[in-house]
Amino acid sequence: MCAGRCPAGGGWGGIDGGRDSIKWGMLHHIALVTPGNRRRYLAMYQALGLPKIHLPSARAIEACYRQWDLER
Repeated sequence: MCAGRCPAGGGWGGIDGGRDSIKWGMLHHIALVTPGNRRRYLAMYQALGLPKIHLPSARAIEACYRQWDLER
């Protein structure tokens, strides 16, 4: 998901024309570790007694920038 930010080659990293490989460790981390971390960090966030705003995605962050008339 480059949303207009990818380099001319169309993707990040690697070498043009090269093949990417997927390792079992990568799949394990994406499928099993990351969701657990997200749940744990969300619980920590919700327990924090400070004023805060939850922006779970780049789209939500961009919407707040527009709503608050902020510039990057």
